[in-house]
Amino acid sequence: MDNNKDPKSQHSKLGSFSIETGVETLTRTLPGDKTNITESKGTEQAGVVTLRVFGTIDLLTSSEFQKHAMDFISKGYKYIFLDFTKLDFIDSMGLSTVLMIYQKIFEAGGSLSIINPKPSIMVVLKITKVNQKILVFNTIDEAKAFITHGENK
Repeated sequence: MDNNKDPKSQHSKLGSFSIETGVETLTRTLPGDKTNITESKGTEQAGVVTLRVFGTIDLLTSSEFQKHAMDFISKGYKYIFLDFTKLDFIDSMGLSTVLMIYQKIFEAGGSLSIINPKPSIMVVLKITKVNQKILVFNTIDEAKAFITHGENK
């Protein structure tokens, strides 16, 4: 696989994903595997970051995905939105990683939300009851409205 290609062209490959958070994009490629993580640093609502996840979160990518998300928690972000609009696949290791990120941000006084999962991903979230622990929204605007108004009720 050519690592100089646009990471979005590799999303359908098992074991690859990328993350975007804003406007300016920095691509990181891990040596030794074909995982591409695209990190954008742009203006975000204070304490809120949206991670747009493409491709798969599985055994091959979950540890790097976890590290990447944990970086935002350690930087003091209180709300993480996982935009799953373009997530194609998540396995048990990926679900475990999402739950671990949820636990860490909860312990830090924040929350994790999942945005717009595909129907196949939503089935997995329902079967595993992850959707009973982590809030799922149709849009980022719904999630932002909830943290602005819903948590204050």
